[in-house]
Amino acid sequence: MQPIVQIDLARAGKLLGVDLGSDLLQVWGPVFPSAKDCSAALGKFGVRAFKTCVIPREQLSEPPSKFFPEWSKLAKSKKSSTYLMEFDEDSSVALLPRIVWSPALPMYGCSQQLIEFVSSSEGKGDCLVSDELGELVDGFEESIQNSPLVPHSYGNYLGGFGGQTGGEYDPSYGGNLLVRISDGNGFYFAVKYELKEKEGAAFRSDFNIRV
Repeated sequence: MQPIVQIDLARAGKLLGVDLGSDLLQVWGPVFPSAKDCSAALGKFGVRAFKTCVIPREQLSEPPSKFFPEWSKLAKSKKSSTYLMEFDEDSSVALLPRIVWSPALPMYGCSQQLIEFVSSSEGKGDCLVSDELGELVDGFEESIQNSPLVPHSYGNYLGGFGGQTGGEYDPSYGGNLLVRISDGNGFYFAVKYELKEKEGAAFRSDFNIRV
């Protein structure tokens, strides 16, 4: 399987201000010999084709396995497998896959989330969006495009809100977002968390592919 993301939950929880435990979260994606096989599996299993693992912190002190699979992405100079996440060779994540996250700051996702926030703050509830409100939101979005607080690098970030592409159809749309990843080639992936009183944090992965 392809490693999608690995998160130190103790560090992530500290940056997000929530108790996510102290374990290690890993998400793995399926690998197939062809795009046709990949599409068939995703159509049948959906997000269940991904494997989410929570590795207990105490296991990290054990000696690493010496097993290394004897297979290659290329066979006889030809592509022999299909990956879901394919970063551009010159992208920052491809060149430096280990990311040092910054503390999460208040942020907005798509325009609809910003509109909902402005409407609720003015006591308008779920009223229809006025032209004046639409212009206000458009102007605000345009003015922050060059802000250093706007996540770049294909939109890979810890916490906050998702929904930058496709609105509510983006897998990262809404709150309780742990991490959002986009490879710049149409693959969008997100992990969300749910805090349960007795069980602690539970994690759910989702994805979307746009061609």
